[in-house]
Amino acid sequence: MARPADAAPAPAGASAGGGTPGGGERAGPRTGWGVALPPGALLAVFSAVNLLLYNDRGAIATNAVMGEPGGATHPGAGIMGAFGLNNKQYALIHPFGFLIGLLISSPVFSDALKRHSPFRILSVGLAVWSLAMLGSAAAPSFGLLVASRLAVGVGEAAFVCIAPVFVEDHAPPGRRTMWLGIFYLFIPIGVAVGYIYGGVVGSALGWR
Repeated sequence: MARPADAAPAPAGASAGGGTPGGGERAGPRTGWGVALPPGALLAVFSAVNLLLYNDRGAIATNAVMGEPGGATHPGAGIMGAFGLNNKQYALIHPFGFLIGLLISSPVFSDALKRHSPFRILSVGLAVWSLAMLGSAAAPSFGLLVASRLAVGVGEAAFVCIAPVFVEDHAPPGRRTMWLGIFYLFIPIGVAVGYIYGGVVGSALGWR
């Protein structure tokens, strides 16, 4: 995964992999991030954003949000009922539309990380994600909903390309594995919270 280029060449005697002259872990993070908050605070922020992103994954898969197609005796419910979708069309919304956006955009953001501020890329990505989420909620047609879900994947790609690299680079020596574990722990937590959120809020207020 790409990282921002270092601002200065490695000191004499440092290993090519970025370690200390005698080997082992790097003593400090790579330069070029332009971080204003302490690393621990940004780990907390990134973990919270991770939870929010995966909350969406869980919520859209719930019966209260995705719903079921209508039939002769009932009008259907959720997204499937609102647009009269079948199971193949459902798959275009979740997961294929989202995954296409994520997979296409991830290499683009990884390459851009070599030339641009990582937090600028992250800000753009999360702005795209936020607008795409609003677009998903307001979509008047199936086609626009698929396009919005694809854009959700594009926005999330910026985060998944940058956040793990930051966590790895800024973790204190000897705690890198623990920091990565904390960050990734919020993936299943986010999905689980999404199932609860989607079921409760979707049932009460509707899928939008």
